[in-house]
Amino acid sequence: RINTHLYVQYRKGEATFKTTSLSTLRVCRDYLNSVMTAKGKKAAVTFNVNEKSVPYVISLLDERLQYSSSLTNRVFVMDALKEVVQQENTSDFLPHIYADALNEETKLRAELAAAPSLLAELRQVVVDLFLDFNKLKGVNVSARLPDLRDLLQNFEAKAVTEFLMS
Repeated sequence: RINTHLYVQYRKGEATFKTTSLSTLRVCRDYLNSVMTAKGKKAAVTFNVNEKSVPYVISLLDERLQYSSSLTNRVFVMDALKEVVQQENTSDFLPHIYADALNEETKLRAELAAAPSLLAELRQVVVDLFLDFNKLKGVNVSARLPDLRDLLQNFEAKAVTEFLMS
């Protein structure tokens, strides 16, 4: 989904997992714990959290989040723009991005229809990264989720990364 990698090395009684995404690491840890619990066994699970993975994953998402957000916004205002243009009998007053959006309305609507929940899914990846990063550190950040969701409405990679790391 976001082009991260998982490296697994194992031998009898030991496994090492390395990944560029903390969310992947958290899923592996939870899965191993559930398997071991179901078998009535215990496993010592230790991990090192590399904080550089947070900005790395955000950088992987940045372009897609920017584009998806822009596409959603352009389609969202399309009907209002068409009405204003109809009343004014011209689109000369529109900013370039909206005039282009009107000219490409069919294409933009089709593109959004092809992946209607992409923006929500990408935002959820960021939310999961935030939760997983802090869960692996033993910190409960659920009270900060509304602030993160507000920040994601106007995604800016630097601001989101700073929020996640704070």
